[in-house]
Amino acid sequence: MPTMKTLIVNAVAAALAIGLATGSMAQDLPRPKVIAVQIFAQWCDPCLKMEEAVGNLADRFDGESILGIVLDVTDLSTKYHASLLAGALDLDALYREKQDTLGEVYLLDGESKALIETLTEADDFETMSAKVRKALASR
Repeated sequence: MPTMKTLIVNAVAAALAIGLATGSMAQDLPRPKVIAVQIFAQWCDPCLKMEEAVGNLADRFDGESILGIVLDVTDLSTKYHASLLAGALDLDALYREKQDTLGEVYLLDGESKALIETLTEADDFETMSAKVRKALASR
């Protein structure tokens, strides 16, 4: 079951995405340079193994121009909500391609949504941090 924090973060992200897509938000709002997308399920061992590292990355890069999104595919209900969120954030292509590839975090360009880099459970924390730093610096 997704945590309340995950649900709130995803709801806020969807609301922002809808506002940005419809032009109803102020033009001077910041946009992320990088979007970090994790497709997660509670029954996925690699996802659970990466959970601490992903949380530590969020702490390390707090205040940077990166938006973290969790698409929870644990069950039919969360998978449906994940598909809605992916659609609202214009991440349809990534979601369709990667929805069954769990245990990775995808770093996307904030504007084009093109894949920049992939974080995997094989990466140690410093390698993950270097990949995030490189993704941010290249934007």
